[in-house]
Amino acid sequence: TENLIKVDEVFARLSPARISVEVSDILPGIVSEVVQEAGQKHCPKLWEYLPLSVRAQIEEKVVEGAGPMMSAFVRDLQKNITEVFDLKHCVVERMVGDKALLNEMFLTCGTKEFEFIRISGFYLGFLFGILQMIVWIFVKQWWILPVCGVFVGYGTNVVALKVIFIPVNPVRLCCFRVQGLFLTRQHEVSAVYAKMVASRIIPASVLMDSLLTGPRSEKAYALVDKHIAKSMEDQGCYYKPMFLLSAGAETWSDFRKGICEEFRAHLPTLLGRITNYAQERMDLETTIRTRMQGLCARDFERLLHAVFEQDEIKLILVGAILGFIVGFVQALVQTPEQLGLPPLR
Repeated sequence: TENLIKVDEVFARLSPARISVEVSDILPGIVSEVVQEAGQKHCPKLWEYLPLSVRAQIEEKVVEGAGPMMSAFVRDLQKNITEVFDLKHCVVERMVGDKALLNEMFLTCGTKEFEFIRISGFYLGFLFGILQMIVWIFVKQWWILPVCGVFVGYGTNVVALKVIFIPVNPVRLCCFRVQGLFLTRQHEVSAVYAKMVASRIIPASVLMDSLLTGPRSEKAYALVDKHIAKSMEDQGCYYKPMFLLSAGAETWSDFRKGICEEFRAHLPTLLGRITNYAQERMDLETTIRTRMQGLCARDFERLLHAVFEQDEIKLILVGAILGFIVGFVQALVQTPEQLGLPPLR
């Protein structure tokens, strides 16, 4: 996914001014609540004795600087997004946390290939069965049946998987163009894959949540703190002197830290408000689809095949085991005496 999505590119599509507009209806209320909580928790004595009119003026000035502060934060976030956000961790966490979604994605992307495996099993099984019958004519030993069953079950799945992914690049055979079945559907699969990734695996809501909870989230919060502190210093000429004169520099520092701390708790609400806009503006579906469709056949094959390649052996072994079971049942029916059993009537 990291090869298809450039984090700095998609986040750069967001407009800081538009984000400020998106949160403008809830930002004043949140900031007012933050100021109240910071005052009560971090400088309670001073806050208690402040006249209500003074508190209101402080809230008003902090609210006044909140919009520009939000825009400045977004711009800084866009410049430093690769340092504060880990896309790989986001995708891995999403897949590990919802394995059913991963299965659904590959069942959906490979629906025609799985159908081919099912149908090819019938035809290839028939052809291998003819070979088994010929062997049985000359060697009528009970063990021939389960052994042939293993080869039939193993062989049908191996051949089917090879036909799906090989050859990677188109090969001209007489009048025919031969290529792995999955690879001939590159444009179709790209569209399905892109839609699922953008809407189900890493929609904007998941990206925003990972930004605040991922391994680099503390760096994102540090950016918020930086811009809150700057905004308060810019607006501080209206109320900072009062803090310094009445309670000292330490109280002012505590109040400013309190604002940062309380604002952090409300950041998920603010980012949650912009998810619809971000989903539309980032347009991950188009980005992923276009880049997948533009990949060469080899890169496209590696992108998706590598993810479940390690599970192919399981499919092959299941075929071999089922073939053995069927062959052994045949032996019970056809040569019970060789197994020391009474003949079936």
